[in-house]
Amino acid sequence: MDSDDSADDDPCEMCGVDPTTRASNLTKRTLMTNAPTGQRCGHRFCGACVERGSQASKGQGSFPCPALGCGAPVRRATLDPRRLDAIEVARDASARARTLAVHNKPRDAFATRRDYDDYLEERENVVHALTYGGAGADAAQKKLKEEAERAATDIARQAAQEADAARRRADAVDDDRRRTEARAARLRESRRRQKDARGRDRDHAVAYALGDRDDAPLAAPPAMQAVRLPRPVGPPKNERVVAGAELDRRRRAGGWRREAFGLRDAFELAAGADAGQLTGPAARPYRKPELLFGQRASAASPRSAGPRFY
Repeated sequence: MDSDDSADDDPCEMCGVDPTTRASNLTKRTLMTNAPTGQRCGHRFCGACVERGSQASKGQGSFPCPALGCGAPVRRATLDPRRLDAIEVARDASARARTLAVHNKPRDAFATRRDYDDYLEERENVVHALTYGGAGADAAQKKLKEEAERAATDIARQAAQEADAARRRADAVDDDRRRTEARAARLRESRRRQKDARGRDRDHAVAYALGDRDDAPLAAPPAMQAVRLPRPVGPPKNERVVAGAELDRRRRAGGWRREAFGLRDAFELAAGADAGQLTGPAARPYRKPELLFGQRASAASPRSAGPRFY
């Protein structure tokens, strides 16, 4: 849409000019919407035209809307800088709040669903009449007042029940929040205790390794347990015949080297063995690498050929 077309979308109803776009910054004024309660108008006027219309009315305080077929009275009290849809939304919210304060019977108060639907329809008719005015506005206002006087006790009881329900919901939310906070506090405390226990075990192991303590730790710290390898798998029951060049090819493809295996065995001894196993024959838990890799010697491959992969 061009700028000229957008400027003509919302002009003044009397002069046909949109002062927010056509005037300069010194003479720019705000368009006002005529929104009387008794009649739906919604046409917009600039401040200068309102001044001229008020002067032309000769002290009557209002002038008829010049739009074709409208004729709604234009007063300063009925002018609003908002657009008509925003004004009607605000009026609907206000009228609905007033109506719901009186017409607030629950579904249990009616014998059938049809009676309850008729009650809801009547309530919506009252809201519509109070929002848009017209001939039914006075009747709706009078009916709403009579209903409030007649059912004052029921309205107070219903309001008290709604307040109790809201209080119970708030209490349930508070209880859930307290339970959540308690669970979070217990979780934080458990994690703190686990962290402290890991720190004590680590300090104990370090002090024992440095000779500052003579009592060996009961178990390896979690940091050392993490680098432990699983228990070696025994040799398979069936006979394997992979040997020679094929075995060497598989070893090279897997990155296995004899010298690397020796270094790995030494590292596992230092990292995975408990403090009580650092001396004696049990100090080398993987003395037979063929058991670690699930290998064994066979007639097709002599023991000098080295360990075999399965």
